Amino acid sequence: MKAREAACSEKQIWRSRRSQFSVASTASVTFVALAVSVAFVTFVTFVTFVAFSWPTGGGGAVMSPG
Repeated sequence: MKAREAACSEKQIWRSRRSQFSVASTASVTFVALAVSVAFVTFVTFVTFVAFSWPTGGGGAVMSPG
């Protein structure tokens, strides 16, 4: 009886550890995806800003001097 209880509690511990691991891996994947998307948006915004603000490139629509 005691051995069975110990095995059950061991299973519960393993289950809880496994769920913690899956939560951590999901969080890290979410963080990486978020970082990649933020970097992509920043890059696109920067490229668009440079294309529009450069005097010769893109016609200088936003910040043309004069």
